[in-house]
This record gives sequence, C-alpha cells and structure tokens, in this order.
Amino acid sequence: MIVNISITSSQKVQCINISEKLDEVVSELQLTEGILFIYVPHTTCALTINECCDPDVFQDIIEKLEHIIPQSYNYHHCEGNSEAHIKSAIIGNQRFVFVHNSKIVRGSWEGIYLMEFDGPRNRRILVNAVKTT
Repeated sequence: MIVNISITSSQKVQCINISEKLDEVVSELQLTEGILFIYVPHTTCALTINECCDPDVFQDIIEKLEHIIPQSYNYHHCEGNSEAHIKSAIIGNQRFVFVHNSKIVRGSWEGIYLMEFDGPRNRRILVNAVKTT
C-alpha cells in the first residue's frame, strides 16, 4: 500500500523535517518490522537523511550547494529553475529506512528531510512499506 504525504514549502530553498510524518505512517500501517521506501515524484526537490539538532548544518549544505550550483548561470533549460533540477539530481529523490520495534531506525542525531529547491510548492511524498516478519 502506498501512502501519500503532502508537504507545502514556504520558501524557494528549504529543508523540511518529515520524520514525524513518517513515524505517523509507520503507526498507521501498524508496521513493527520492515522497510519504508520513501520517494518524492518531483524533479526539483530531494530527500536526505542528516543532522536534525543543529539547523546550521542545513544552512551550510544550502550555502555550499548554491556556491557549487548557482541560480544565476547560463543554463540551457528555459524555465529558470535549472539549478533546482541539478541539486535534486545530486541529492536524490528516494531513500529507504528500516523499521524495528515499530520505530524508524536512525542515528541519535538523524532526521529525514525534504529538500525544496524550487519553492514555494505543494509536494507529494510517496511511502511504501515491506513487512519483514
């Protein structure tokens, strides 16, 4: 069963912690042991797992990506969001996480994030689960 999560970004570039929403999916599916497959079907945002306690980490990531892939450049794509496509391609649009004892397995400081590169927008995240026991 595929579960849809709706997220609305409010800024052009933004990192949104979706960990709690994914915890709700685990609970809704009554998944005790398994794997969650998380996919975002958009070409200008991405998914990542990273530090969730210090917001400066994502500020550093955003600033470094902007330095490497600036908004202003002579891109060929005519919609004006080429940098968002490139950033999304580099970060990736899917992740998987393990579920053990009805909880997503992650490190002490880890959170799961939607990285918006072309907002503000309404985004959809698709989650599918495989039970392993």
